[in-house]
Formats: sequence, structure tokens, C-alpha cells
Amino acid sequence: MDSGAAENWKEWVAYWLFVQRRAFKGVQNYGHPSQFQSGAYAPVEPARQAGIMATCRAASGMSVADFDLAYASIVGRVDALFTKDLHDIVFNGKWYAAFLAADADVAASGRPYQRGDIRERLTATLRATLDFSANWASRLHAAVDAVAALV
Repeated sequence: MDSGAAENWKEWVAYWLFVQRRAFKGVQNYGHPSQFQSGAYAPVEPARQAGIMATCRAASGMSVADFDLAYASIVGRVDALFTKDLHDIVFNGKWYAAFLAADADVAASGRPYQRGDIRERLTATLRATLDFSANWASRLHAAVDAVAALV
């Protein structure tokens, strides 16, 4: 994914890491593609983001000041990674399917194709064919360890 597309998801990544670290109940989490925008390549929609953040703030049980301070800390860490073009370290691999589905729509150029559950089919195909014990996966294992160390 190019850094421009990643930039659109930066705030979702920060939100996701914050929710994961705090283990809030009843809020959007890691398994969901960005809910801050209406499509994979779309910019953040402020009203959507504000609604989700309000739900998260309420679920946190934290004061507004404590919530904002804790969230700002995560945003700072994510900003640092994105500035270094290291967004792939904290980007959920399942989210790439949303970009592939959007790219398939563009490639089809209006021609019909079996779009249906393309994200799920892409994910299932990758799960069935990738060997995560192979040498190529060592970089991913290291990246997961790096993310764990950040939060």
C-alpha cells in the first residue's frame, strides 16, 4: 500500500491501537476495517470519526482529560511510525483486503464480476496458501513483537 492510502487510515490505526491497549468493551476494534471513512481509499469523514470516538470515550470510563492524554500518546507513536514510512508495522493485514477489493472494482472498469464477498474470499485464499512458518514470515513475527513493545 502506498503511503498516501496509509495516511488516510492513520487515525484508524491510532484508534485501533488505543482500543486494543485499553481493552474497551463494546467498541469497534482490530477486526474491522476503518470505520472513519466510507471506502478503502477515502479520506476520514469527521462526523463518522467523532461519533466513534464519542462511543469509545463513553466506554472507557475515563475523564475527558485522561482519555485525551492517553489517546494523544498513542497518536504520537503512530505519527512517528508513519513519518518513517513504517505504517506496515502497525497495519492489520486483514485490512489489505479492503484495498484489494477497491482495486478489483477499478480493474473491472464497470464490467461485471463476482464481487460479493471478495474481501472474505481473498482472506480465505491467503490463509489457505500462506505458510507462516516459512522464512518470509520472520519479518512479520518481528513486526508483531515490535507493535507489542509499543503498546
